[in-house]
Amino acid sequence: MKRINPAAITGFMLCLCAIFFGIVTNGGVGSVLSLLHLPSAVVTFGGAFFAVLMTSDSFADFIDCLGSFKDAFHNHRITPDELMSKILEMSGLARKEGLLVLEEHSDTISFEYLKKGIMLVADGSDPELIKDILESEMIHTYDRNKRHVKFWENLGSYGPAWGMIGTLLGLIDMMRNMGGDTSAVGSAMSLALLTTLYGSILAN
Repeated sequence: MKRINPAAITGFMLCLCAIFFGIVTNGGVGSVLSLLHLPSAVVTFGGAFFAVLMTSDSFADFIDCLGSFKDAFHNHRITPDELMSKILEMSGLARKEGLLVLEEHSDTISFEYLKKGIMLVADGSDPELIKDILESEMIHTYDRNKRHVKFWENLGSYGPAWGMIGTLLGLIDMMRNMGGDTSAVGSAMSLALLTTLYGSILAN
């Protein structure tokens, strides 16, 4: 069962607002655009995502993990009381009207594991077979969720590293041109540090 988690969405938006507030209060609204730099974004975000792609089993696995971002804004909880109540309700129906009636009421079940189990019971499957099927499904889901978690952990760890790589590239370029216009050093230094900022934002 998936429910939108207002706290997660609010927290995410407030994080973005905090960054925006820090930028605006220091340099005005116009300074927001000065922090948007395509080459820096490509090095930091592109490098981090490509590094994660390198550790993925396949393109399909990478896309599946990337799509799990939306899961951060949902709750997947079902309370034991809700689960027990639904099981008792289904067992009562089966006793009164037979197993076939369970199929008609399966649409009222929002918990996918229970729904699958009820459908197997309605089909007259062996209890041991039902248990094996549901346990296999749980293991598969657990392994998939572990892959998703590992994906975002890797991305978070690669973000600052690629941000630092971008900063070093910017510093090397700045020092190579220091013999020229020294007034441009401050601007070049600011640009070089942008990738560190991007990497920190990505990691957090």
